[in-house]
Amino acid sequence: MIIASLPTIPERRQFFLQVVRRILYEQIQPIHQLHVWLNGYKEIPADFPADERLQYHLCPENPGPWVRYRVVRLAGDNDLFATLDDDLVYPPDYVETSVRLHALRSEMQVLAFGGIRWDPCVESYVYGDSRLQFAYTNPVQTPNIVATLMGGVAWFTAKVTRQLEGVSFKGFEFNDDLAVSAKLQQAGYSIQCECKPRLWIGDTQDAHDERALYRSDSRNRAMALLCVVERFGFDPSSGWLQQFLSKPQRVLVVSSHCPPLSGSSKLHDYLCSMIDDETGVHLLAPVPASQTSAVQRNVNVPYSIHAVSVPEPGGRLDWFSPVRVWRNRRVENDSRRRFLQRFKVVMQKLQPTHVEWFGAKPPAWLQLPKGHETSVADNRNAPRHRRCCSCD
Repeated sequence: MIIASLPTIPERRQFFLQVVRRILYEQIQPIHQLHVWLNGYKEIPADFPADERLQYHLCPENPGPWVRYRVVRLAGDNDLFATLDDDLVYPPDYVETSVRLHALRSEMQVLAFGGIRWDPCVESYVYGDSRLQFAYTNPVQTPNIVATLMGGVAWFTAKVTRQLEGVSFKGFEFNDDLAVSAKLQQAGYSIQCECKPRLWIGDTQDAHDERALYRSDSRNRAMALLCVVERFGFDPSSGWLQQFLSKPQRVLVVSSHCPPLSGSSKLHDYLCSMIDDETGVHLLAPVPASQTSAVQRNVNVPYSIHAVSVPEPGGRLDWFSPVRVWRNRRVENDSRRRFLQRFKVVMQKLQPTHVEWFGAKPPAWLQLPKGHETSVADNRNAPRHRRCCSCD
């Protein structure tokens, strides 16, 4: 049996009704039950659809989206359980594709079409920094293990979700994804983000407004990540460092540019040319703070990016020369400090077997290890590798 569970709030009434219609009546493969958690509703509106497969649960106190997991108490061990969101646009083959892919996974894997994985080469984990975002709207070309799922695009067996009973959601009322993912990891399950084309799953026009939880609850999410690391021993990288170190050769390229941002196409080609079965290729590069999201969503590349988010010039009174000069100096010093700090951590944790600078010459303030100060222009002595075609 296929059971879906969907929390909603009054402000998203219009879009919620679209999700119900798509899931109940427009899927190639039908579901058997759809449970709807009416968070913040005092009564069931008379014009809400009625269907024998549809069951409403009134929750006027609005306990948060985690209530969607309550339904697993009523499900059999082998029932397939899907979590939905009220601000997504699901394709007509969503259920069919998910059921087929789920059947190919091991019992210890949860299937998702979105998730987040943090870079382990950091001093400490920060929720919005140094991560890969496998967004549900973006394409994913190869399956990837992620640390946290996105609750609106996840599939489990009911037996797996019953492992979550007893989880305290205090402090996680509006961030069930993180609490659930930490509990799954603690129980030995992995979360696999599946392949999908761009915009196969879409979102509604209010998915990114001020009511979106990732905006309104951002402060709590930052605190929640630290909480699960300390309380549950959660690994936000999901074993990524071990994967890095499993490669006999680890090449670290340091650059002032970063794909997929403007001016980085030659760097991308160069990084791809170094890939082979025994070589892991890594890039350390600064990224302007306003462009970090684009870099974090750049997941379909065969190399690993260790991006350093740096501040940007500009601001109030920038027209006034003394203010502009002072601010630019502060931005430069802060960017340099952040980059050097991250460089030391990456070198310590990654233990690269080869380091080089992409470009004419590294800046004087960046001291690469002795014997590794090579540049693309004259690295004839650096090891060459066959071209990787995975991103061609």
